[in-house]
Amino acid sequence: MMWHLVRSSWILHVSCNKRRVAPIAALLSSVLHSSVFSEENMHVAENAPGPLKWFVENVLEEGKKSPRTIRLAALHLTGLWLSNPRTIKYYIKELKLLSLYGSVAFDEDFEAELSDNFDARAEVSLLAKNPDPELTEVSYPVHKVYLVI
Repeated sequence: MMWHLVRSSWILHVSCNKRRVAPIAALLSSVLHSSVFSEENMHVAENAPGPLKWFVENVLEEGKKSPRTIRLAALHLTGLWLSNPRTIKYYIKELKLLSLYGSVAFDEDFEAELSDNFDARAEVSLLAKNPDPELTEVSYPVHKVYLVI
């Protein structure tokens, strides 16, 4: 039954042209539900990926093209892995991918956010200013001092 839910949810997801936050979050919450995530057969079945493992693999593969998808998946999976630490052994490859993930699209999203939002632009410009020299002063280590008695 779970395979039917996972596959039909995936088909619905990939048939949508836009990757909006709300539908992606709803998809992740409905398929990667905490009530089934703790069950081992959801992650591995007969030495093959179980339905949830298959789903996560596909979401992260698709997430390589959609920064929103991969960010939402990372947030959702982090909560599930913290609640179910025994399951992490099935997701080492995915955890490594999420840990090393970097995206040019993030920079594009960030730039778009700055161009649309005056407050964000002001905050970033304040952070980008040269730091106060008093706060960034480098102190040098003291040389060894020997006391002769």
